[in-house]
Amino acid sequence: MAQNGYHSNKLAATTPDTQDIINTLPIDSIWVDVKMILEEGSIRPIDPSTTPPEDLQELFGPHEWDQPHLVEGDTDLDGREIAELVFTDLLTTSVSRQAVSFSLHPKSGDTSTDSRIAARLLTNAISPLTNTSSNSHDDSAIDIDTSSSTDINSPPPGPKELSTEGKALWSIISPSVSSAYKKPPKVPTEEHPDYLWEAVVNTNIIPANGMADLHHDAGCVFNTLIEGQKLWIVYPPSSHNHTVLRSIYTQNYDPKHTVIFREFKKFENGIVFLQHKGETIWLPPYCPHAVFTIHDSVLTGGQWHGKRKFPQRLRYAILDLELNRDSTYLNYWADELDKLIHSLEQVLATPNPALHKEFLVAWDTILANGDFDALLLGEQVKKKTKGKGGGKNDRKEQFKKAWIAGTKDWFQCPVCDVRWEKGSKRKWFQSHFEEKHWLKEKGSKSRRDEA
Repeated sequence: MAQNGYHSNKLAATTPDTQDIINTLPIDSIWVDVKMILEEGSIRPIDPSTTPPEDLQELFGPHEWDQPHLVEGDTDLDGREIAELVFTDLLTTSVSRQAVSFSLHPKSGDTSTDSRIAARLLTNAISPLTNTSSNSHDDSAIDIDTSSSTDINSPPPGPKELSTEGKALWSIISPSVSSAYKKPPKVPTEEHPDYLWEAVVNTNIIPANGMADLHHDAGCVFNTLIEGQKLWIVYPPSSHNHTVLRSIYTQNYDPKHTVIFREFKKFENGIVFLQHKGETIWLPPYCPHAVFTIHDSVLTGGQWHGKRKFPQRLRYAILDLELNRDSTYLNYWADELDKLIHSLEQVLATPNPALHKEFLVAWDTILANGDFDALLLGEQVKKKTKGKGGGKNDRKEQFKKAWIAGTKDWFQCPVCDVRWEKGSKRKWFQSHFEEKHWLKEKGSKSRRDEA
């Protein structure tokens, strides 16, 4: 592997052809519309194993972490072992039930039924999964033959509502899978100076014709395809694409309806590539993307968060809030605000003036456009944790205290180009911050915007 993390540090000898990708796709079900995206959308094929051309580096960012690509990362796992490890955790009394979780989509509305369907999907991963064709056009549009997953010792097939058609098993969290999965060498450890935090390893089991509809991720994603084949459509994290994505999220975004087939013409400068069994994809934060399952798949990976990307994390945290506006998002968002405050403290403690400037610019931006107030209002109820309180004003004070504590030794504002002068009070930047980079008494803009 090349030093920069790509399988090859050379430009592709030949540019991949859209028609070549189209020729690999099935001819029915969702694939008619996928082909329409490739032919009519603002999108071009790439080879993710090679260094991207300069124009794509400008669109996604100059650093390797900014660009979608294949990374080195071997795995000995297969679909059968993944399922066996999950079952092992579920059957081991020493493993907390809270340590093993999953999400079935779409749900049937009955917990018992959903659990049995999830068990069938796990069983099918051992079978292995069996492809069938369908002309259905659901968001997850998944069709599998479950008849081969039973034997003479199994109970008779359940009622019709236990069908796995159109179902997928998402975000399976299993301690045994986490231990067995080998993360790519490029994923930094806790000792890396840029490390903030890392999400727990999780697995998706998605039969053929399934998809993950248009969305974004807040961290650097690394996903290893244990089984199957997938097609990725990825758009750069531009202001235009974020505006379109936020509009989609705020207009009654419903993952039960395929968004990308309706909205793809609004996005710009997309790329498309195939992921094969055994390959690991690195995807940078805040890139709108959709993923289509060509062959039954088992995908395992995680998310990594670093200080260098935190200004972007702060700037676009409003997208995370909009994406997660569902019945559970209040609890989710309380945890996210905790992470934002903790990450803020760590970034301010980093001796990196360039990062401080980028971060303060992002901070000023969310104040100026009202996003900071929106982030605080995302937590509508008092938070019942850790004695911190959780009202809007409590959270605002936590952010302010983090800023004041983290900048107590600053003698220059990296944005305003003013310095502490001899004879001024020691905590000069704290006064400057409150005057130029904090909220006014009313409204959501900082005093700096009045100048």
